[in-house]
Amino acid sequence: MTMLEEIARAMAKRNWPGATESDINEMWEGWIEEARVALDALKTPTPGMIEAGQAACEWVKGDEAADIYRAMIDAAGEQPQ
Repeated sequence: MTMLEEIARAMAKRNWPGATESDINEMWEGWIEEARVALDALKTPTPGMIEAGQAACEWVKGDEAADIYRAMIDAAGEQPQ
């Protein structure tokens, strides 16, 4: 399961709290565009996020933390080939 699918499924579950897993299996694809928008909104890390990335990996300096983060978000939005 891709991250995009996980987000779409979570959105479907949140918006249809009474839905069964079977219902979610049938409707999650209808939430893909909303999931993509949510994922796109995460592409720009906040200064605090960059700071946390630099603190977590001492070898990461300057804009490297933001570049790594953006690469990870971009990969999360890719569909399997």
